[in-house]
This record gives sequence, structure tokens and C-alpha cells, in this order.
Amino acid sequence: MRSGDEVDRFAWAYATNLAKNKEVIMMEDLRAGGFQMNDRRRGVDTTHSTLVLQEMARLHAASVIMEASLPTKDTAKTWLVLVDKWIIDEINKTVFSTMKSGQMEAAALMLEKAVPTTDNRCLVTEALVKATLKADKGDSASLVSYRVEDFTKKGDNYLSIVTGVAVRYREDGQEKEARYVAKITHSFPEDHSFDRGDVMHDVFVKESTCYTEIASKLNEALRQQGITDLRFPKGFASCLEKRKEALLLEDLRPRGFKMYDRRRGMDVPHATLVLQEMGRLHAASVLMEAALPNKDMQKTWPIIVDKWRTDENIQLLFKKMMEGRMEAGAVVMEKVPNYANVVKWIRDTKENALDMFLDMFRVDYKFAVLTHGDCWNNNVLFRYNDDGKPVEVMLVDLQIMRKASPALDLNYFLYSSFNGPVRKDNLQEFLKTYYDSFSGVLAAADFPVPFTLQELHQEFRRRMIFGCLSGLFLIPIVISEPEDAANMMDITDINVEKFSEERKDVMLKMSERSDGLLRPRFLDMFDEMMEAGIIPM
Repeated sequence: MRSGDEVDRFAWAYATNLAKNKEVIMMEDLRAGGFQMNDRRRGVDTTHSTLVLQEMARLHAASVIMEASLPTKDTAKTWLVLVDKWIIDEINKTVFSTMKSGQMEAAALMLEKAVPTTDNRCLVTEALVKATLKADKGDSASLVSYRVEDFTKKGDNYLSIVTGVAVRYREDGQEKEARYVAKITHSFPEDHSFDRGDVMHDVFVKESTCYTEIASKLNEALRQQGITDLRFPKGFASCLEKRKEALLLEDLRPRGFKMYDRRRGMDVPHATLVLQEMGRLHAASVLMEAALPNKDMQKTWPIIVDKWRTDENIQLLFKKMMEGRMEAGAVVMEKVPNYANVVKWIRDTKENALDMFLDMFRVDYKFAVLTHGDCWNNNVLFRYNDDGKPVEVMLVDLQIMRKASPALDLNYFLYSSFNGPVRKDNLQEFLKTYYDSFSGVLAAADFPVPFTLQELHQEFRRRMIFGCLSGLFLIPIVISEPEDAANMMDITDINVEKFSEERKDVMLKMSERSDGLLRPRFLDMFDEMMEAGIIPM
């Protein structure tokens, strides 16, 4: 069939040998024309399947027209070889029947052993990718194809699935490639506390709002003073339909950014970059809030207020999780001589630990900024120069931003991502580095600095219990191996005690490993808490 610009889309066959048991067909090599096979294990996306279905329809239509023009009006009579002889061959029928039943039995066994999947990578839809491409490249870019490519490992992410998206697009007559990062919701069961309380939905709405609205307002406040934008990745597109939440963000890897080895502990050069950027973020939020018509970022963006703090079901789940983690910490410390006072403090405190933790979120308006909320090693990426020195940082994961004291970000970062000696020996300089950055931005705007360096030290000390409780929770995560990592899907109202027992066993094994990472970090943190008077001697 050939009409107008229609072309044949079969490979040409040039020569054959049909001698029995010597059959050979010589055909056109389509690779020379740029044709290649789609990865069969990925499945076929909409763009590829559209081409296949269109060509399938052309084939079928051509066969109808061809058959009508045959003298016999019957394709099968004209070419008897098109009739499957094996269908009427009893031996072949038996063989195929045996194969089929075996395959079906194997499939049945697989289904019996299958567990419900929580892999939501299918939520990276063509519509979402097209919206991302438009936001990033403009209207002139048209999508050719895309594929999801994992680049993280177990233990790197907890509240969401993080994966990569490789995109091929056409622009100005040329085919090009772009890469993005996708954050996708987990498939929590409908009776799970995280789903019932809309916790995960709110996390995605908050992060989308932070990237698309709040970040632009923060940067606007800085640009008015001639100061460079905050170092966040760009947010391009989102789907905020409940249980289908997904965000597509800038992939910072092509620009040379990568994660610092979390198990090593942050050193001074890396920490300096983070603390400087943290100071810029906090200062920008002060300027932004002052410029808002209502002078209140929480009223402008209610999503930054943690609703889970008033949800009894979620609080109960977190309370049990925190008690379980603290009991695990007590079991680890029981095996260390001369730390009976720490074990006693942990067990005396664990019943009220959640209340103590939540009390740290109370806003003192002298110390009120938009905090990152989750500033630890996995949520900061670094770019290095040719000598291997860190020269730039990016803050990622804006899903827990809230209005709170800057001392929460500082304690959270310093007690999650450091070995004790680095933190203790450099604490004064770390706080000064942060303060110089924070006050420098406000001074450039001729805006009064709300607190002195000395007052920052005092505020940091008042919030150290937050650092300790955060450290108990985060240090095992920071130094974990992939096999140690917890699955958030495993935590439910019903099994939280069992989950906590399992995590206690994991933590005890981690403390006894030859790498010696967990116990020293705990000891250094508890020593500092005793020196500060938080834990009685």
C-alpha cells in the first residue's frame, strides 16, 4: 500500500535459503537508519505505543484492501503458509498445552507469594513530564520520550520515593536530553495514620508551595538588596491529587552537585557552607515576612503550620515511635560503663518526650524565622572544585519547612550530621558563621537584627533538648547501611510496638559493629548534654 507520502515500515528481505534445516533470511539492518529497540523491561510509554498502534492499524487496513484485490478474495488460500499448521497437529497441541499450563501454574505461584506494591513510579505521568518540560524549556520544546531511572538507594529517602526522570525532547529541529528529579508519594493503606490524617498529602502540598511560591518571595526579598538567590533546586511541576502526589524538580547532578558521605560526619568546610546558607534562608524569611501585607507568613501560607501537631492519632503514633527509639537508645547505653545516669534520664524522659519535642516549636517572635526543618546530611548537596574542595551548597527537601526558632535548624543539623569532636571543637565558630551570614543579609537591607550573637548562644542552649531528641532519632539513620534502613510503610497504629522492638534490635546490632560509628556519636552527644545540665550528672 502506497499513497502520497506513505512509506513502507517493514525491513526489506534481500535473499533467502529455504532448504530444510538450513533456513536463512538476509534482511535490511535498520540500525543504520537510527532504529533501536525500546527497553522491554521498562514497558512501553504512551509516545512509543502511539506509533506502534498507528502502524498496526495501517497493516490491518492494508491487508483488507489487499485481500479484496486478490483473485481468490482469500489471503489464506493464496498463501497457505499463513495457516498455522501446528493448530491441527496433535503432538504440537499437546506440547503447547503443557507449556501453557506450566506457565500459568508458575504465574499462580507468583501471585500467591506477591505482596501489594508500593512502587508509585507510574505517577510520573506524561502530562506531568510535559508540564515540567514546558516550565523548564518553554513552549518550543516538544516531548519525544521519557523514562524513570532510579539513582538513590534504601536509606537515602524516607517520606517519599525519590527517583530520576530522563527526558528526550525536540527543540529547533534537534533532539535533546534533559534530566529531572521526581518525588513521589508512597501508597499508604487507607487505614494508615499517615493517610488518614492527610499527613503525606500535606507534606507534598507544603513542598510544592515552598518551591513554587515561597521560594520566589524569599528570592525577591534578597534581589531587592542585590543579593543572590537562595540555593534551592528549581521546582517545575506537581500533581497534588490525593494519593497521586508527585513533584518534578531540577536535577542538580548535571551541575556537579552530590551528597556528602553521611556516615563520615560533616567536616568544617562543608558545615561552613551549610551554615552560611542557613543564615541566608532565615534572614530572607525575616525580610519576606516584613514585606507581606499581613506581616505573618503562617497566615499567608497556612500549609507551613504542622497540622499533625494537633492530630491525636498522629501524635499517638509519633509518641510510640519516639518512646521506642529512646528505649533502644537506653539499651545501647546500658552496655557502656559509667552511663547509668544517661540510661535513667532516657527512661524517665521517654514518656513525656513528645511533649518536650513539640514544646520546642513554640514561636518566640524574637527568634522567629522560616526554618528548613529537615537540615541533615542527606538534604544538602555540594559542588566541588578541581581540588576536591566544596565550593557551593544546595538545600533540598523543603517538605518540613515551618516558622520556628533558628536554633531548631542549628541543633537538628549539628546533632544529626557530625561526629562529636568536630561539633564540640568548632561550636563557637559554627554559631558565629551562621550569625555573620544571617546578620549580614539583614544589615544589607538596613533591617534591625532581632538578636545578638550572645543571645543566639543562649537560644541554642535552650533548644539543645531538641537536638538531643532529634539525634536519638536521626543518628542511627545517618550511619545506617541499606540493610538497616526502616520502611515507613511498615509503621502502623497496630504494629508500632512490634516495629519499635525490631528497630531496637537493629540499633543494638549497629552499636556492636566493628565500624564503631553509633556508640561514639551517642556518647559525645550525651556528654555534651550532661555538660549543659540537660542530663543530670
